[in-house]
Amino acid sequence: PISGGLLSNNKELRKTGAMLIESITFSFATTTILKGVIGRSRPFLNEGQRQFHLFQFHEEQNSLPSGHTTVAFAISSVLASRINNTFASIGLYSLATVTAFSRVYEDEHWLSDTFLGAAIGTAFGVAVVRLHEQESSSSFYLIPSGNGLRAELRF
Repeated sequence: PISGGLLSNNKELRKTGAMLIESITFSFATTTILKGVIGRSRPFLNEGQRQFHLFQFHEEQNSLPSGHTTVAFAISSVLASRINNTFASIGLYSLATVTAFSRVYEDEHWLSDTFLGAAIGTAFGVAVVRLHEQESSSSFYLIPSGNGLRAELRF
């Protein structure tokens, strides 16, 4: 949707692309901060799910929440809202759920890590869509530009 909207000059596709970038950026930033603050040990370390090393920024102690799951649910929630079709929503959320279960299966995350990641991704995805679709006097946008991303506050 992002590059397709830019290439085709389709306003709705561009809007969806902007929503995807925003939801991924906000949810991933939140997840990254929480990972470092919480410092939960990953399952493959065999330290148990209650082992925390607060304010650690080592990959082995960054299990909670799951970043892959966060991003999968952020994308799914934006696309499901924009497509607005029950079957598409089921498919999108099913793919995100497969991502979550694969992270547990691969021994990278505890199940609760993926639940929190799913909640964060979904919350930001839904919030970004609602903010864009809401007719308000001010809005915050992250817009792709030739040099990267541009932050814009409109009122």
